[in-house]
Amino acid sequence: MKRPWNFLINVFTNVTKGSYVKMLSLISDHESKLKAKMSDADIQAIIERTTNVKNELSAKFNTWKSAKGTYEGETLRFGNLMNELNDEKISRWEAMVRIEYPERSADFRIIFPDGRTTFRKGNYETRIAKVGALAQTLLNYESLLTAQGEVDAFYKELMAARDVQQQKEQLTASSSGELEQARIAAGEIMYANLGYLMNKYYQNPETIEEFFELENIRRHEGKSSSEPYVVNIDPNTTIEAGIEFDENDVFRFNNFGDVTLYAFSAATPDATCPENAIVIEAGSEKSCLASELGDAGNDYILITNKNSELEGEIEILIV
Repeated sequence: MKRPWNFLINVFTNVTKGSYVKMLSLISDHESKLKAKMSDADIQAIIERTTNVKNELSAKFNTWKSAKGTYEGETLRFGNLMNELNDEKISRWEAMVRIEYPERSADFRIIFPDGRTTFRKGNYETRIAKVGALAQTLLNYESLLTAQGEVDAFYKELMAARDVQQQKEQLTASSSGELEQARIAAGEIMYANLGYLMNKYYQNPETIEEFFELENIRRHEGKSSSEPYVVNIDPNTTIEAGIEFDENDVFRFNNFGDVTLYAFSAATPDATCPENAIVIEAGSEKSCLASELGDAGNDYILITNKNSELEGEIEILIV
């Protein structure tokens, strides 16, 4: 494929990929610089369209930040319930059953056919379903109605928390898509304004620099961006995250999805997942040095989803 002419590449959309904060900074600064010269009728002619897209970007950014914060909070709430299931509930319910039916009895096996470890394995939906199945089974045992009530109440609490969390996830994804469209629209207006200013100042092109925050445009914010990277990984897939880093950086991984993911660095973007990759369990957060992800000198961060059915979702932030 032939490389496009440099002047046909929109530098504003290119340098803000992955950073809504940077685009908001660029267009806000650009708007202010235009308004400083609004006494010029030619400049005044492009201020309104610039302000419109800036305001739209700002509004979408605020909506996204709010939705994202709510989603993260509901994810934490749901994760705490799943941890409670693992750490307290199953042991308690098993003890309540064991009082009536010894561990080696037929009824104990009916109630816990796979033992309590089964509640700690599989995706969230599978584990929640096992709690529901346990509540249903306990209905057959009059002596365990107290236990049944506890299990059923916790099952309903899990279902409600999961439903809210997934609704907020959809809202975040939707607002993220709208924010990305607003980012691109802002970049397109800045590109159009650049052309307009080039036409106006073609005999004095250095004047154009007065309308743009050149230092921020020239600087690539790959690893220093304050906004996290959100990466979706298809089943049985390894993808390159597109993050610039060095061996002294600290990564924070937040696995929002339902599958375990594996993070590692490599010398090439198509490397396969090694046995010593960093493991990030579903619903968990993990921090590590870049040097822990792979050999010094590696240029790529890769994420692997080994699950054959479910998509993974992870947030990556260099802190």
